[in-house]
Amino acid sequence: MFLEGLKLRLQTKIEEQKEPPKTLAGIIDDARNFKKSFYRSQVKMKIMNWQPSHPVPHPSFTPKA
Repeated sequence: MFLEGLKLRLQTKIEEQKEPPKTLAGIIDDARNFKKSFYRSQVKMKIMNWQPSHPVPHPSFTPKA
């Protein structure tokens, strides 16, 4: 029942493992691990694609004549 309550994508990942868990505790652990992994990848993508909302001024050096 627990497995059927998960999002389809997460169900599929758990069921299609080389050795899927046979107990509720195993299913819960795998679901947590897959979800953590997913969130980490999302945060990493946001950080890598981050752009400032306004131009950042760059300091420049102009020697005096």
